[in-house]
Amino acid sequence: MRAIYNRAWSHNWGFVPVTEEEIVELARALRLIADPDLTLFAEIDGEPVGFVICLPDVNRALKPLNGRLFPFGWLRFLWAKRHLNFVRIFALGVLPEKHPIGVGALLYQHVWEAGVRKGYVAGEMSWILEDNLPMNTAMQMMGGRIYKTWRIYEQPLR
Repeated sequence: MRAIYNRAWSHNWGFVPVTEEEIVELARALRLIADPDLTLFAEIDGEPVGFVICLPDVNRALKPLNGRLFPFGWLRFLWAKRHLNFVRIFALGVLPEKHPIGVGALLYQHVWEAGVRKGYVAGEMSWILEDNLPMNTAMQMMGGRIYKTWRIYEQPLR
């Protein structure tokens, strides 16, 4: 996943390659909330060419707690977590040379179908760069809409 991510995202503004240690720590943290049916890898002739990580949106279970897990907030969280019906695409990466054959679209389709089978009714794609026309077009073709735009500005310090 690290190799695919680093190649797939290398041309994005502000990209910093992830290290093996960062991937291991991320996997440890996500293990607590990840749904294995919503984390997929794509292979061509046995070689990994893409991945998608889609997570139940636990923020919807955490928000009502107002930051208070103790003494009983954790019980409310565990109950709410079992009833989540909203997902968030955390990350997707496809090797650049595999973009033209639609690997990303297939990953989206499979994670969508898996989510529907599991009872998820809606979802959100994570940050998509404003100028990433293939991703924005794919999202809109699946019925999605751009509802928020974040911009980053750069100014050199003197």
